[in-house]
Amino acid sequence: MEIRAREGKRIEELWQKDGARAYLGTMLPGFPNLFMIYGPNTNNFGGLQIVDFEEMVTRFALECIGGLITRKSSTVDVSPDAYWRYNDQVDKAEALMIYKDRRAHNYYNNDSGRSAANNPIDIRKIWTWLRDPLDGQANGHRTGDPAALARRSVHPYFREDLLVE
Repeated sequence: MEIRAREGKRIEELWQKDGARAYLGTMLPGFPNLFMIYGPNTNNFGGLQIVDFEEMVTRFALECIGGLITRKSSTVDVSPDAYWRYNDQVDKAEALMIYKDRRAHNYYNNDSGRSAANNPIDIRKIWTWLRDPLDGQANGHRTGDPAALARRSVHPYFREDLLVE
């Protein structure tokens, strides 16, 4: 299937540097309203199954779509900066995984030496980030894992990392 961005860029061009990546495993910059349910880096090592990650991503996508409807907006996209900030977190966490040991030879690593399948980030952080893209708040306060909320590099909320038009 051919997938092109708003400006006509092919998905393969976005991924040519070192393989498939996505913001929170679901969004790509320049591809508004595209949500991958089983996207890059969605196999978690935190005790949950793939379907659990898929359910969190599905909720996130539905919340984004609902937010567009209630705000009378038409598109949601992730900023390129946010895409790379999140993926820097994936790369830093992945560097500590046993399958990254230079003596290991396995199917996890692509030709560029990184995994496009595994997500080494603590699932409590992922759950927090995927919880409420509209504003991430309940009773006036952001909720979820304190370490995820303290991380200044990931803000998966409308008008922060998520661009709404």
